[in-house]
Amino acid sequence: MNPLMAFILGLTFSFSWSPCVGPALSSILITISTLESFDSGILLISCYTIGFIIPFIITGLFSSYILNLIKNNQSIVKYTNKIMGIIIILIGLFSFFNTNNFQLKNYSESIKTQNNQNSDFDLKNTIAPDFNLTNQYGAPESLSLYKNKVIFLNFWATWCPPCRNEMPHIQELYEEYGENKKDVIFIGVNNESQQSMSQFLENNNYSFPVVTDSTEEVLEKYRIRAFPTTFIIGKDGKIREIIIGEASKKTMKKYIDQTK
Repeated sequence: MNPLMAFILGLTFSFSWSPCVGPALSSILITISTLESFDSGILLISCYTIGFIIPFIITGLFSSYILNLIKNNQSIVKYTNKIMGIIIILIGLFSFFNTNNFQLKNYSESIKTQNNQNSDFDLKNTIAPDFNLTNQYGAPESLSLYKNKVIFLNFWATWCPPCRNEMPHIQELYEEYGENKKDVIFIGVNNESQQSMSQFLENNNYSFPVVTDSTEEVLEKYRIRAFPTTFIIGKDGKIREIIIGEASKKTMKKYIDQTK
């Protein structure tokens, strides 16, 4: 193979391979962006890179052997292709119908977003949009009920691993700051069904109030692009801090105390 043919082959391969690499790599990068630890992010991307290059290294080192093996076992290879096709179809069906882990709304349009050019952080130091929703206990919740108080407003979902990781910390802080009876108020916002959200909270013994935003109007007002996202609202009703992604208890407490 001459250099020109090698270039054409590489170019063609990149066109066919990019759609496969893109979604996986994007998912990993999004996950990394929610981590507070730089080392954890490096570990994740390193594992992905190693897993990505090993098949190419093996193929490069043993290409002649592999090609001869395929050529000498054509009858087996054709069945292998069919088996792999069936496996791919089964994985697709599993992803489609397993509603506990792969809800379609989570991958298509789980969050309705505003079509504008503004940054999420443009909301900082602006008056927090109010809402009137009902929590898991059937009681009304709105920001206007808590004037002159610091509000910890957390947007989350049951299917979101970073959300589940930080929720024990939120529950602990909720209890430490007086269970919404003192100067700091904790409110969660969830866009899933009231039943599934309430069941999740009950199963995990989370008692801080969570409202159901089934129409996602509140998510639109706060320009939510990722779960979890947390807003720390000052006593004057203005958004003082915005935390996108998973936060440690120490970070949450720091922002709450700074706002107080």
